[in-house]
Amino acid sequence: GSAATGGAGASAGGGAGGAGTGGGSSDAGADAPSDAGVVETFLAQLDGIWLIGVGANLNHYSWARFRSDKPGDWTGVVEVLSGEDLAMNAPYWPCSGQGTWAIPQKPFSVYVMFPASCPDGLDPEYTFDSFQAPGAYPKGAVLAASLSTLNGAHLEGYKFPATQCAADMSSCQDPL
Repeated sequence: GSAATGGAGASAGGGAGGAGTGGGSSDAGADAPSDAGVVETFLAQLDGIWLIGVGANLNHYSWARFRSDKPGDWTGVVEVLSGEDLAMNAPYWPCSGQGTWAIPQKPFSVYVMFPASCPDGLDPEYTFDSFQAPGAYPKGAVLAASLSTLNGAHLEGYKFPATQCAADMSSCQDPL
């Protein structure tokens, strides 16, 4: 987990330093601002409450609230809620609690260090392959995303307003 975090931090620091001094190669100086802008946009999209999983005859969704340590940080806290209270749902993540997240080197990805209550073997890295406007389902979503994992699973993600879940992330309103 820390190698991915260190790698992303070093890359961002190097890019920003190259652009600031003007002493780096012309390619590095030209790419750094756009790369930083892309990461900032992704961080803004990631920040907040997400319902993540797979919809089927029996849904497999869980909740996650991503918060940066401070604005613009590439690390933060993730609060996971299993989603066992959702109608017709078997949780995607069979656990609840607080963990941490970091932006790895892979673009549009988040590396999740799950809470201690979670079993070993959960996919740690989630790539947001695309973002789109949400449809009518699930009700109340403000953003939709297609995600993939390192293990090749394809997931759906739906971002919700902060009011969807309790402030302590002990419960969320069922949008299904």
